[in-house]
Amino acid sequence: FGTIKLEKESTPLLIHLPIIKYSFTILTKDFIENNVREVITSITLNNSSLSEIENDCFDKIHYLISIDFSHNQFRSIRRNYFYQKSLTNLKYLILNNNLIEFIEPDSFIILGNLKRLRLSSNKLH
Repeated sequence: FGTIKLEKESTPLLIHLPIIKYSFTILTKDFIENNVREVITSITLNNSSLSEIENDCFDKIHYLISIDFSHNQFRSIRRNYFYQKSLTNLKYLILNNNLIEFIEPDSFIILGNLKRLRLSSNKLH
């Protein structure tokens, strides 16, 4: 990944990181810090067997607007997955086509700018 320098007052460029069919179960803070630049605005991580997100995984990514974790193996959504100040600008969260049966209370409470949450094709009742 190349480095992009931004002026303090500038708006970040739309930068999308697609990761498709990359086999791992836990999205770690190390993976994000080593592979994702803080100016990224969109992450797609599909068909990757992902089932967990490490605490504070997104804490250095302040411009993130869209996360697509569809077609993975999440069975539950824990409060700590998305309860991060850096995600307050998030507008789109796509979690459809997982195995989600349970969502902890207040899992999305800090996402005040969220416009679309997709949870279709899960095991929620």
